[in-house]
Amino acid sequence: MSTNRFTSTHLDPIEKLGFGWVTPTLVDDDLNVSLGAVETSGRVVVLPRYNGPAHGEEYYVLENRRNNAGPDRYDDGILDSGIAVWHA
Repeated sequence: MSTNRFTSTHLDPIEKLGFGWVTPTLVDDDLNVSLGAVETSGRVVVLPRYNGPAHGEEYYVLENRRNNAGPDRYDDGILDSGIAVWHA
């Protein structure tokens, strides 16, 4: 997610969930969700996929990544900001 060799980036949100470093919001119905920058909010959105071949074992994780967080933040210097979508 970054080409900046002078800064560290986050682990992916699946690993952060496993370590308990983020708080998930499970969305399995229509819902409006506000998602702040993961680095300061510690929140991610989990979208389960119930109708797939691995019923209930497949999901998507959304996190808000910001490139203007400042020099002391992990994502400072990444190329773009926005919602990152991860498939697990």
